[in-house]
Amino acid sequence: MIRRWALPAVLLIVIVGALGFSARDIGRPPTAEERAQSIASRVKCPVCNGLSVQQSEAGLARTIYAEILRQVQSGRSDAQVTQYIVDTYGREQLTRPDASGIGSIVWIAPVVLVVLSLAGLAAAFRRWRPSGSRTPSDADRALVQRALRREGGS
Repeated sequence: MIRRWALPAVLLIVIVGALGFSARDIGRPPTAEERAQSIASRVKCPVCNGLSVQQSEAGLARTIYAEILRQVQSGRSDAQVTQYIVDTYGREQLTRPDASGIGSIVWIAPVVLVVLSLAGLAAAFRRWRPSGSRTPSDADRALVQRALRREGGS
């Protein structure tokens, strides 16, 4: 009986612990370093392939990170710092597309595709459902009886 509840109990403890751990810092504002890291994670390293400024150890990436941190410490908002990056290096240096304008297609298209796919599956399953009554007719019963007599008589 104890084994039956062991796995769900352990999973519940892990989930509650993870929620508690992740919620511990919710009440305090992020530090300048945390804000700079967050912004740097959304900026591509100009000389690296597939890394953000936050992940890269390249000299140019470290220079960009230092500028991001300097601007954050001087009181600029995240949006202002991001706009500085766009103005200096171009919009293609951002790792995430805008959530407005033409960039919103990247965020909306997957949701639309999933909804359309689910609707198509629902329609296909509805079409595949057997139609009519599932109870045998008198003709069906007679056919089975004839087949059984032939099987029993051979």
